[in-house]
Amino acid sequence: MPPDQAHHLVDAYAAAQLGGLKAAILAAGGITLCGFALTGHLPA
Repeated sequence: MPPDQAHHLVDAYAAAQLGGLKAAILAAGGITLCGFALTGHLPA
């Protein structure tokens, strides 16, 4: 594989990993907010 093609492949892989991480953090935050909304009326 030519070096320029390998570099492009590595860049695309890194971008995909970053996108997946952002989606996972967003999903975890959404689940957390839903949990707070649903458990707000529990006794202290």
